[in-house]
Amino acid sequence: MTYSLHNLAGQRAAAGQDASRDGWRRFSSEISLVLGFIALAVWLVSMVTYSPLDTAWSTSGVGAAANNRLGQPGAWLADASYYLLGYSVWWCFAAAARAWLGAFARRLRGGDDAFAHQTMDAGAAPSRALAQAWFWLGLVLLVCASAALEWTRFYSHEANLPGHGGGIPGYFLGPLGMQWLGFTGSGLVAISVGVLGSAMVFGFSWLLLAERLGAWLFAQIETRREKIAFEEDIALGQQAAQARAQVLVEERQEESAPSQAKPAVRVVEAAPVELPKSERVQKERQKPLFQDLPDTKLPQVDLLDAALTRQETVAAETLEMTSRM
Repeated sequence: MTYSLHNLAGQRAAAGQDASRDGWRRFSSEISLVLGFIALAVWLVSMVTYSPLDTAWSTSGVGAAANNRLGQPGAWLADASYYLLGYSVWWCFAAAARAWLGAFARRLRGGDDAFAHQTMDAGAAPSRALAQAWFWLGLVLLVCASAALEWTRFYSHEANLPGHGGGIPGYFLGPLGMQWLGFTGSGLVAISVGVLGSAMVFGFSWLLLAERLGAWLFAQIETRREKIAFEEDIALGQQAAQARAQVLVEERQEESAPSQAKPAVRVVEAAPVELPKSERVQKERQKPLFQDLPDTKLPQVDLLDAALTRQETVAAETLEMTSRM
């Protein structure tokens, strides 16, 4: 079997082109990661060290040296960021940091193109364009909701900003929400939209987060209960061991002590005491039915008392008067 030299040369050239393309892709990915890290660091330092006294895009300052750690460029960058979005600009920084960390993790796992899917996993959306659209939609919702809340609720911090609370979106969405939804309604809608937008941007589920948090709390409570029960069991075991040891010591002392004869117990009985007879009992005593007679063998029946020697009778005049009636 023979092969064409032209085909072999073409395969080698294609392989060389693929290797060169892969090398440039890896190089561009690494350069992008480095530049992204530098940009995030510059943005972070400029916003953290922002001072309203610095000369910038929205203010002329006091004419002194810039207080920003990055000098005049940092003052301009921080002023523009806070003027456009207020303190809600930190959501943009958090989203950018999350995207950079995801790209860095994919690069460590061996991916050539670290920013190929910077927003979501491959199975979460049918295409890269849809994933990016999902990410940017969530970021817009999150920033708008945060800006509206900042304008309606956190207006006390507006003095530290170069513009209005919530920046330009807060200046338009805050009054509109207050007009159509009221103070309470606008707050509830903004919080709901912010919760939805944060899940879309950072790629997590609030239900799953709540479930994991509840499982962690339940595990901590159960661990604490088991620890308390174990400590109580140990304490009861120690008490039982001490009581048993005390009983054994007493038994050994009784066995080792010489036996002594116990003295006999003498029971002393008290002499019977004859009580004096009561005179009332003797007077009220019933007479016996029979009395012994010396001249007969049978007792004489004597149920009644002896007759009185003198009895009162009715007068003759009374009897005569009664008979005439």
